[in-house]
Amino acid sequence: MMTNILSDVDFKTMKNDPNFKEDSVREVMIVPLLKQLGYQQENKDQMLIP
Repeated sequence: MMTNILSDVDFKTMKNDPNFKEDSVREVMIVPLLKQLGYQQENKDQMLIP
């Protein structure tokens, strides 16, 4: 069962933070989603998800 992995994300803060850019979106939203889906990087040298 997939839980709501974005329930802790504060979208208002993201919207108002000028430093919240693509790399932040990747770390806060995309990485947890990929982990929940079971994604694993084959090439450990190019790994985004520790």
